[in-house]
Amino acid sequence: MNPDKRKSIDTFFKAPVKMNTRKSSQTVSSDKDKENDILALIRQDLRDVKERLDQTVKRDEIELLINQIVKTFVNECKKDIEEEVKTRVQQFQSSYNNEIQNLKEKIQAINLENENLLTKLNRCEHENAALKQRVKENEGKITKALIQSNHNEQYSRKTNIKIIGLKEERSENTKEVVKKVFLEKGGIEVEDNEITAVHRIPGRREDHRPILIKFRNTDAKSKVMRKRRMIKEAGGGIRLVDDVTKMNTELITRLKNHDKISGAWYFNSYVYGQHGNKRIRFDIFDDINSKIAMSV
Repeated sequence: MNPDKRKSIDTFFKAPVKMNTRKSSQTVSSDKDKENDILALIRQDLRDVKERLDQTVKRDEIELLINQIVKTFVNECKKDIEEEVKTRVQQFQSSYNNEIQNLKEKIQAINLENENLLTKLNRCEHENAALKQRVKENEGKITKALIQSNHNEQYSRKTNIKIIGLKEERSENTKEVVKKVFLEKGGIEVEDNEITAVHRIPGRREDHRPILIKFRNTDAKSKVMRKRRMIKEAGGGIRLVDDVTKMNTELITRLKNHDKISGAWYFNSYVYGQHGNKRIRFDIFDDINSKIAMSV
C-alpha cells in the first residue's frame, strides 16, 4: 500500500468527528448516537480493511521474495554443484595420482628389470664371445687333430693294397689266391714273408668282397703295384688299388666333381688334383677354389 494512503487512514481513525451544534440537545443527542454508531461501524470496517491490507503481500514484495528464493535456491544448487564437482575432481585427482604412482612404480620395476637384463645380456655376450673363441680354438684343434689322424691312418696304410673284383670261393686260402693272381696275371712272384696280413674286407659275400693285403714294406708293395695295369688288362675284372682312408676317398670324389679339376688321385699318402697343367696337393679341409687361386 502507498505510504501516503496508509497515513491518511491512520489520521482518519484518530481525528475527532464534528457535530452540528444548532440542533436541540435531544435531537443532537440522538443524531450524535447514530453518527457515533455509524462511525464506529465505519471504523470497524476500515480496521478490518486495514488488517486485510496489512496481511496482503504486495507484488513488489512477491517479486522480491521470489527473486530471493530463486537466488537462494540457485546459490544452494551452485554450492551443491560446486561441492559435487569439487568432490568428483578430488576423487579423480586422487585416482589419477594413484594411477600415476602405480605407473611410476611399474616403470621403475621395468627399468630395474631392464638393467638386470642388460647386465645379464652383457655377461652372456661376454661369455658367448669367450665361448666362440674357445669353439674357434677347439675347431682349429679338432681340424688339426683330424688332419693328423687322417694322415697317421693313411700312413699306417702305406704298405696296403686292395684287390677288387676277385671271385670269392668257399674255404679259400686267401694268401695263396692272391699270390696266384700276382704270378699268373702280372708275372710277379711274391714270397710269403713279403705279406704280413691278408683277408677279405667284411661285407656281403655275394659282392665278391675286396681283399686287403698288407706288405712287409713299401718295396714289396711297389713291386706289385708296378704291374697293376698289366693285371687289369689281363681280364677278369680284377683291379689293384691303394688302401685310401675314408676322408681321402671323399676328398678325391669332391675333386673329381669340381669343374676346375680335370683329374684326382692318391699317391704316397697324399691326394692330388690336376688343374690345367698344374698338379696340386690337397688336404681334407682345403677349400678347393682357394687352393686353386693360390696356385696360380
